[in-house]
Amino acid sequence: MKSIITDESWRPTTALNQPLPPSIAQVHSFKNSKAAFMLLLNDGHRNHYTLGTQFSIPDDLETPMYRVAFETELPLTTNFVEYYLGKDDVAYADKLLSEASHTYPGNQWARFM
Repeated sequence: MKSIITDESWRPTTALNQPLPPSIAQVHSFKNSKAAFMLLLNDGHRNHYTLGTQFSIPDDLETPMYRVAFETELPLTTNFVEYYLGKDDVAYADKLLSEASHTYPGNQWARFM
């Protein structure tokens, strides 16, 4: 499975010619402020992801399941990001979801913020 940590401003799409985002190794922030980053996951197959310790089963029991957890001493909020259909039938990731599990098809990056 490919995994990339990148800047939160990069917007994945289902466009075939979209280049991979630049990977970052560190997240920087000023004291008493917030920082954001994205974790992108994809292996070309439909997968079901769960955040933290939440239990969830996908609608299709043949779909592989992955648990995503972040270990940090700092306060952290994680969300899935949903895709919306734009012009020319290209989907763009931009909508934060409040749910603790989500299934992504193989043509989309699983995106966590």
